Amino acid sequence: MKTKDIKRLSEEIILKAKERQVIISTAESCTGGLIGSALTSISGSSAVYDRGFITYSNESKSDLLNIDIKLIKKYGAVSKEIAILMAEGALKLSKASLTVSVTGVAGPGGGTKINPVGRVYIGIAKENKQFSRSLIQKWIKNGNIKINLLFIATGFLHDNLKFPEKRVEDID
Repeated sequence: MKTKDIKRLSEEIILKAKERQVIISTAESCTGGLIGSALTSISGSSAVYDRGFITYSNESKSDLLNIDIKLIKKYGAVSKEIAILMAEGALKLSKASLTVSVTGVAGPGGGTKINPVGRVYIGIAKENKQFSRSLIQKWIKNGNIKINLLFIATGFLHDNLKFPEKRVEDID
């Protein structure tokens, strides 16, 4: 995967969002704003990209996305449930009609037996539909996990724009 692939995918997302009059927002934890950065690097993105929430800490997930801290403690910040709540929070707190969220352990440290380095959940929320994708990126060197997640998350966002009537997902 190359920078030009991410740029091409981001250009297609912005174009499809304009065609479909879809507004996008992002809620990112372990990617730290990379998805929003990729999308806003495209000319004309301001017409379809509303805002990005960078919610690295549990407190920021609660403060910025209105996720009950009790739910974060119950499910863990790295979980399908929190990925969905992050996407839903971004949807409710923005002008977006389509949101993507990412939460996980990008490394190089911080992994546990339950959530090893590379365990990631990507959430999507759009008009009364929420779902997530679970990934384990064991085969990627730690330094590349964030870039790989950027590519996967933008691909997931792209597919949801390309096929808006379908539930585009791949839950492991």
